Amino acid sequence: MTTNQSGTAAVGDRRDRAPAADLLRNYLDDHWAGAGGGRELAKQIAGRHENGPWSEPLAELASEIAADEARLDDVREAVDAGGGCIKRVAAQTAERVSRLVTSQQADRAPLHRVLELEAMMSGVLAKRRLWVALHESGVADRFEPQRLAERAGEQLELLALVHADAARSAFAAGGGVECSRP
Repeated sequence: MTTNQSGTAAVGDRRDRAPAADLLRNYLDDHWAGAGGGRELAKQIAGRHENGPWSEPLAELASEIAADEARLDDVREAVDAGGGCIKRVAAQTAERVSRLVTSQQADRAPLHRVLELEAMMSGVLAKRRLWVALHESGVADRFEPQRLAERAGEQLELLALVHADAARSAFAAGGGVECSRP
């Protein structure tokens, strides 16, 4: 083992790091924790747009996100990952608390739509990076991570369109607010 000047193990000494299988299981458990909250948020977003022009694509998005979560469960099972329950409960609780808090502020509903779409986009981007990481490492090729990463990219494109629409609606619709600086 190599040590630094203070006598502690140097960063990068392979013997001081967790085995790759443990790191992979932790990584998958962390993503699984977020996936539960993401699935619930996707259903909420789809529900809020149920009668609007984005109804059908957002309902399909919610379905895809649930399917992606199921695929992640398959990957977790294949590598014997089974932790993350506390993290998952925490993520789902945070999503529900956020919903409760914002439901008390009806005057901020347009802002809430923008923010929830940004949160959803962040989650989908993280999911995309998960699938890319699994593809690049080759540890889960039988689960088609490259195809799932591409689908996450398509999901991000849809969310960007809905977000732009929500931002126009929230900030430009008769608010009379203009930026005074370039």
